[in-house]
Amino acid sequence: SGWHVWADATHLLVAGCWPMGLLPLVVLLYRLRPIVDLEKPNWISAVVVRFSALALVSVILLTATGLLNAWALLGGPANLFKTPYGQVLSIKLLPPPKVPISVR
Repeated sequence: SGWHVWADATHLLVAGCWPMGLLPLVVLLYRLRPIVDLEKPNWISAVVVRFSALALVSVILLTATGLLNAWALLGGPANLFKTPYGQVLSIKLLPPPKVPISVR
């Protein structure tokens, strides 16, 4: 249906754009680090705040369009473990493993 195509296209676009924005952000912050005065608020913090807002919107869009795609492809939660796509998707939905972090 039309809404599924829209949701799928949006999901793929956001999934591609958001992570690819991390590299320029890291490069910008790394290059500007030696020339900024860390004692004063500066425009670098504004860049990080704006990127964080973009990241939040991206995660919300990814979640919403991912749910719509899953619903369209699975037909409901009952098929989550009955279809190969549902089984792969269920792995994405598992919580991440707890990894012990040692601080020395």
